[in-house]
Amino acid sequence: MKVRFNFSSFTLLVTFVVLLFAASPLFAQVDAGAVLGTVTDQSGGVINGAKVVLTNEGTGASLTSGETRWRGCAG
Repeated sequence: MKVRFNFSSFTLLVTFVVLLFAASPLFAQVDAGAVLGTVTDQSGGVINGAKVVLTNEGTGASLTSGETRWRGCAG
């Protein structure tokens, strides 16, 4: 038994497959993360209360330890 597709079914199938693969990269976008570590001096002693600044070199946005929002970003 032959399965026969008309042009409309084929077009619909191709459109579905293209949309499926086009949407896949969207799942890779993550808007959360974490940076964990310990600030130490040259002898290995922990430095309590040290200020840590993370900077996105591409956008210039920065985040200082204790903050929850990037400075320099809309939103």
